[in-house]
Amino acid sequence: YALTGTKPLLSEVLDRSDTPAAMQTKVVVAIAHRLAALGSASLSVEDRPAPHGLSLAHVIVARGIEDTIKSLGAWSTDDYGRTPLSLAIQLRRNASVVKAVLQGATVAHLEAVDAFGCSSLHHAARGGAAAVCKALLAELPSLLIDAKNHAGESALLVAATSSSPHRVAVCQLLLENGATLDRGAAFHLLMDPEHVKRPGWEAIEPELLQAPHAGLPIHALVAADRVDAVRQRAKVA
Repeated sequence: YALTGTKPLLSEVLDRSDTPAAMQTKVVVAIAHRLAALGSASLSVEDRPAPHGLSLAHVIVARGIEDTIKSLGAWSTDDYGRTPLSLAIQLRRNASVVKAVLQGATVAHLEAVDAFGCSSLHHAARGGAAAVCKALLAELPSLLIDAKNHAGESALLVAATSSSPHRVAVCQLLLENGATLDRGAAFHLLMDPEHVKRPGWEAIEPELLQAPHAGLPIHALVAADRVDAVRQRAKVA
């Protein structure tokens, strides 16, 4: 489009405000089937219909068209290993869009990781999307909760080290759903003095203080300048 000034057929369909939703969905699904058939042939990068290996499903999800998302059964990954599900989360689409993708997602789709080893749960945790994390946790196999990316980070550690204002609430949700409290996540949660003011802190603080890592709690409390807590901890020791 940037080179030719000509909109792709898919954009023409999606941009028509006068087309009934049901008809729009049928047309998009028909285009999807045709593109799937054409995709069986090997295409060069220059001849692909979308940049970065994005499929029709990626485009529909990016636009957040929930009714059409539910009708798309096939999925693929782009050049960065992102599925339509992980793309929706990275683009911070709301929980209803993610749930629409989840309705038709296969186990392979749910378990897929991108080129950096990050799962959809990693991306949701990093973005502080508690509602999306909750939707994912209801569908993901339990073994994926502690899965690590190529940097050795679990979703809990990614959440604990993120800049999201909702990071404590996301960590609470992950811990309540069976995430393992590793040393790194516990330290980052305890060392930030701002965390005591955030929703979810009271629920997870006792578990953090009892973390079975030698010297971890008191070192983190010192880093957070929590003098009273350090004194109390020293007395117990």
